[in-house]
Order: sequence, then C-alpha cells, then structure tokens
Amino acid sequence: MQMKLTTLRGATVATIFTAILVTASLCSIIFIQTSNASASNVIYKQKIKGETAVAQISLREGNVFTDISAQGFRTIAGVKQLCVSVRESDPDESDTVFQGCGPAQRLSIGLGTATFGGTITGFDFTTGEEKTVTVNAELTATGKAETSKFSTHTNNRNINEVFHSYGTIRPASGSLNIAGGITFSADDAFGIISKFAVGTIQVTKN
Repeated sequence: MQMKLTTLRGATVATIFTAILVTASLCSIIFIQTSNASASNVIYKQKIKGETAVAQISLREGNVFTDISAQGFRTIAGVKQLCVSVRESDPDESDTVFQGCGPAQRLSIGLGTATFGGTITGFDFTTGEEKTVTVNAELTATGKAETSKFSTHTNNRNINEVFHSYGTIRPASGSLNIAGGITFSADDAFGIISKFAVGTIQVTKN
C-alpha cells in the first residue's frame, strides 16, 4: 500500500494518546489473546511503566483521512515493544486498516529525543492477510515537559479500550518510515515522548 497524500497538521496530545491506546490494546487483542479472562469479558489488562514514544502522521485524500502511527514502549516487565496502526475514516465511519505489534529491535527514549524501530508482522483487515513491515522512527521534543493525568475510553469493532495514566509528556516531531507490506515515509511526523509513573490498559469485548 503506497500512500502519497496531503499532510495535516495540528493534532492534539489527546489525539495522540488515543493512538497509543488503540494501537497497544488492539495489537494485544490480535496477538495476545492467550490472556485468560476467566468468566469475564476482559480480553487484556496490563500495567505500563517507563518510556513511551509515538510518531504519527494524519493524511487526507478527498473526504478520506488516514492516520498512521508507530509506538515504541517498554512494558512494566522491561520488554521492548513496537506497534503500528493504520486507520481510515470518512464523514460516516472510522475503521482500523492495519494493526501489528512485536518486539522492538531498537528502542532508545529520553524526554529530549527518541528513536525506535524493528520488523513486525501485523494483520491487514482490508485484504485479510498478514503483512510484515519494518519501522524506523526518530523524534525530537519540541515543547515543555508537562506532568499530568490522562484517561480515555474508545470503542472499535465492538471492543472497548480504557486507558489511564500518570506521567510526564513532551510534544515532539521527527521522521517515520515504514517499508514492506505497507510503504510510507515522512519527515514531518508529529508525536509525543512520555515517561509514565504508572499506567493501565484494559480491553473488554461487548
């Protein structure tokens, strides 16, 4: 999938945090369904602590908007992870086009700069096929660090995602390059660099 569209600017931190939630939780549904919820609708629940970086681009072609995001983070157990998400929306609906998660081969995050990347396999919801992509992202902080609480709740494909966090956040900009089953390159990505003191992700199915 080759994307050559018009870049949109001005996304809010809340929008990017929503990308964190959707990416991490839906990837967990696809690839970590072994999480036993025992007589419960809870599919996945995880505590996060440490550094997280998200690079994102919002594109437009006519009335169709495409959001491409990549996230590098470390779980509370210290495992380096990488997730990629592609979502498309128009005035009537919004849907996930591609979702993938896996181990990050590169992950270096400070509150001033962040680099992350690796090769992961994800699922293309349009074609019904698995695709392998290689990701490289570099971010540099562009604003002041702020400490805040954040919560969000979203629903997608009858899946509810609830995300709560407390930590330090900085807006950032840089580059995002994706090759393989999806091909995309931009040097004007926006994003965030954050350090969570504590955070939780819980995913339930309707």
